[in-house]
Amino acid sequence: MFVNPRLDARSQEYSELSACRAIALRRRAQRWTFVTQMKEGRNEIQLNAVEDHDGILTIRGGGAQRNWNGIHYKQGMSAKNVGTRKLSANIATIPPGGVAYAHIHVDFEVILYIIEGKVRHEFGAGLKQIIENEAGDFIYIKPGVPHEVFNMSKTEPVVAFVARSSANEWDEIIPYDRNKPG
Repeated sequence: MFVNPRLDARSQEYSELSACRAIALRRRAQRWTFVTQMKEGRNEIQLNAVEDHDGILTIRGGGAQRNWNGIHYKQGMSAKNVGTRKLSANIATIPPGGVAYAHIHVDFEVILYIIEGKVRHEFGAGLKQIIENEAGDFIYIKPGVPHEVFNMSKTEPVVAFVARSSANEWDEIIPYDRNKPG
């Protein structure tokens, strides 16, 4: 069987990548996925899930699930489906070992309540600060703070109630590169 020496050498080269380089390449691919998800399909909602009772609107069971940036979201409520003007809310689930990749909320606040599980936020410039939270904790994230969220369990999901001071859900979120200077 013929083995192309260039391909074999390249395979050897890739297999010898340092752990740090492999992580950097994986993060680059994840950022690309994040940006792609930001531009595609994340706004698909089911308008027929909303019940309007003359001033009180309901979505029974939290609506359909949508996936974005490594997180599963129950549809929740926003400008897109109930006409909110200044807020949105839903339930977020980070699967076991999952990561919500580094991003920034532009000009809106977020409050989370951890219902199940334990998370680690790496945040601030270069994501060098770390805080851990668990079920029962409230978390407030100021606008403009870069952060990345990790489910600390390999077997259990993290489930959180998420409220935003933006009616647009994800429209004002941008990816963040922890390796970029400044």
